[in-house]
Amino acid sequence: MAKRVDMAGKSYGCVTALKPTGKAASRDTKWLFHCSCGNDFECNGYYVRTGKVTSCQACAAERRRQANLTHGLSNSAEFAIWTDMHTRCYNPNATSYPNYGGRGISICERWRASFLAFLGDMGQRPGKAFSIERIDVNGNYAPENCKWATDAEQALNKRNNVRIEIDGEVKTLSEWCRDFGVFPATASLRYRKGHRGRALFQTTVQRISFNGITDTVAGWSARTGIKKSTISMRINTYKWPAQRALTEGALL
Repeated sequence: MAKRVDMAGKSYGCVTALKPTGKAASRDTKWLFHCSCGNDFECNGYYVRTGKVTSCQACAAERRRQANLTHGLSNSAEFAIWTDMHTRCYNPNATSYPNYGGRGISICERWRASFLAFLGDMGQRPGKAFSIERIDVNGNYAPENCKWATDAEQALNKRNNVRIEIDGEVKTLSEWCRDFGVFPATASLRYRKGHRGRALFQTTVQRISFNGITDTVAGWSARTGIKKSTISMRINTYKWPAQRALTEGALL
């Protein structure tokens, strides 16, 4: 016999398991749950653990009513965004759940209960390029923490963005890269190596001297027929002397 899963005190979506109450027809354990709306209800524990049930029947009925409203917006982008919020915050089976509900991100009660309240607070999105953004990426979906933003704006507000201060001004790494004309991959590598501030974005051209000639890696590549990447790796990674790096395999 499979061991009963102890759900007591654990929260799933907007419901919390209180105590087991018996067996369901499937032989799974039935539990008494408390919904965030205040209702208590019995349900198959397996259904709640797998995200099939995320609220009491009254809340589920209200969401169905919202979905069937005759306001002409049930097929709108705003309604799709509203339903997607519920999925990523309250459905453990959703692929995005770990980054939202799994991190404790929730929806304020006003928006959770009513699409019209959500639409009234946010208004219609300004255009197709806009989606909902949380100003504080660790905060909840609520009027004071949400705005319509483009994908580019949202990219600047990711949790993993690196913010750099130069001369008292703070920007993301990608923003500074655009200002300085430096590839983000180059600046990111420098950052991982410990460089900070302007040193992340300073462009230096390596010059190599050999046989009385000083030239760039690109210049030596043109002179010798050796690939630029090969010369750079020989000099910087393998620490070869210039004589070997520029003559081995050269078309002289």
